[in-house]
Amino acid sequence: MPKGAADSLSELKPQVPPQRIDFNEFVAWGLSENDEFISMFNLVDGKNTHLMPEPDLVICLFEMGRQNAVRIPDLRKKLLSSLDSTHDTFINTNDFYSATSMAAISLINAMESYINRIIPNDFKYEVVTTKNTTIQNKKQIERNISFEEKIKSVIPKALGKVYHTTHPPQYDAILSLKKLRDEMTHMKSYNEDTLMSHSWLLRVAAVQFSSGSAL
Repeated sequence: MPKGAADSLSELKPQVPPQRIDFNEFVAWGLSENDEFISMFNLVDGKNTHLMPEPDLVICLFEMGRQNAVRIPDLRKKLLSSLDSTHDTFINTNDFYSATSMAAISLINAMESYINRIIPNDFKYEVVTTKNTTIQNKKQIERNISFEEKIKSVIPKALGKVYHTTHPPQYDAILSLKKLRDEMTHMKSYNEDTLMSHSWLLRVAAVQFSSGSAL
């Protein structure tokens, strides 16, 4: 042991006053069983702090949609079997509508989030018209380009994948589901002349999910 060294760790004295480190600028990474790096974050639970894996929001959205979608056939049967009771019909209609809207919204949001994710970071989307040529980077694509255009134009140019022509039935089902999501997200008002202007959505949702076309 070098001269003047401490006999134990408890006897060690810092030679330089400790400096405060701002860990907000740091990102922690964990290593999974498959040797995959996973970003982590601190979860403060009272006096305890846990290091947690960062959730995959695409998977979270899809799972939220899936969990609601699988409930819809039973909720539809429950709704149709309770029509003799005004109270039960009211409750079951709300349950059916809630599950349907959450399924549609979550599934489409998951698809759009996944599409945004797989666009390469350095990809430039160029559109040439008779008037001008526009070039957009990934951030601009995410913000400015529609869901349909991303599938039909951006992804084929960025990745060489042409989904809408190779899987037309599935693509049509996705567009139907997106239309349902849009109508449920941007609900129109109703008045005495149209007691419930969005009631047709219940019928659309019943067909959409009970037939399995949306899954």
